[in-house]
Amino acid sequence: MKARVDALLALGDAPVEDMMPAIRAIGELP
Repeated sequence: MKARVDALLALGDAPVEDMMPAIRAIGELP
């Protein structure tokens, strides 16, 4: 879970439309 949070924080400066695919990909991680 920590890794997901860190990845989301790393994306924090990106526009939301750029973040959505990454969030979906992160959601599929174990």
